[in-house]
Amino acid sequence: STVRAAASPNYFTRGDYIPGLWVNGMDVLTVREGLRFAAQWCRAGNGPIVLEMETYRYHGHSMSDPGTSYRTREEIQTMRKEKDPIGQFGRQLVTAGLTNEEELKEIDKRVKTLIDDA
Repeated sequence: STVRAAASPNYFTRGDYIPGLWVNGMDVLTVREGLRFAAQWCRAGNGPIVLEMETYRYHGHSMSDPGTSYRTREEIQTMRKEKDPIGQFGRQLVTAGLTNEEELKEIDKRVKTLIDDA
């Protein structure tokens, strides 16, 4: 846990002279907006900015850490089903009428083929 590992778990606030921004790394649109803000900030000559992207790790830290001793399989499955950024963004696209489930399945199939061929 970050609370046990750091004196201040709000990493984006730890720079003495560099401002920071916390971003929900599990939301594609939020990440885009956070990066857009940071790019504008830097391009405006305001100096650097720290972005802390909080995400969920589906697997353990290493081969010897399956990640199941400190969280349940149900928690991992729930996060993957409800909060996964790719699935969440796909649902947003369908809800907005920009695509449909069949198109998303076809894209997913093409991506998996590209990965397998790489």
